[in-house]
Amino acid sequence: MIDYDQIVKSFRSCGITDGSVLMLHSDALGLSQLSESLSREEKFHIFFDAMQEVVGVNGTLILPTFSYSVTKGEVYDANKTSSDVGLLSNYFMKLPGVHRTQDPMFSVAVRGRFTKNFLEADFSDCFGENSIFGVLHRMNSFICGMGCGLDAFTYLHYVEQLNKVVYRTFKNFSGSVNIDGVTNDIKLKYFVRAADEGTNLDTKNLLMYMKKNRHINISTLGRVPIYVSTAENLVAASKNLLKNDPYALVQLRVK
Repeated sequence: MIDYDQIVKSFRSCGITDGSVLMLHSDALGLSQLSESLSREEKFHIFFDAMQEVVGVNGTLILPTFSYSVTKGEVYDANKTSSDVGLLSNYFMKLPGVHRTQDPMFSVAVRGRFTKNFLEADFSDCFGENSIFGVLHRMNSFICGMGCGLDAFTYLHYVEQLNKVVYRTFKNFSGSVNIDGVTNDIKLKYFVRAADEGTNLDTKNLLMYMKKNRHINISTLGRVPIYVSTAENLVAASKNLLKNDPYALVQLRVK
């Protein structure tokens, strides 16, 4: 069984401190290790109180609330559209002080000192330098997976675009975003993977490289692993691997 103090201790042991900017990918199953007497909402409440202590009053916590609304032909509304990436993100984005970006594909929910930086990010290029992923890079934020590995780090698609990987290409989309009751037509471009078999992320080599070069911190929360790296270390490690193998981040390998 885990508790509030263990949550704080586990994340702190990965180098996250007061003032950190942290993007968290998570599996809510990890919180099943909190007391069985607690309701699901009580467990979520304890978790986010603990995470607030981890990043402190000067820190910023970010959770993905991706909806992929454009690809589904839906009008995106930051106040109404559900997150497609888990229970925790849907809970977090409704908490006091949390704001959600207007990105109809890869929106995030943010709370903390640098919220404005993410709210002002551009979504016309999903993984471009001015997207929320570019903001994460410029701030050298921590990227974290709780109960999920590097394959869950959407930030790696930003890294792929930065390195112009050969198995992805730009595709243009049109859609609609509702802001304060007014629906606006938008266009964006998305660096999509080829439909070829084998272009899904495969980060075994990346993880091995980052462990060897101490570019990643790994801890546990009870039975659940926690992986934490900085945005810059993910870029540097991926760049080194891609120099020798253009398919280093996916299932395909050069024979």
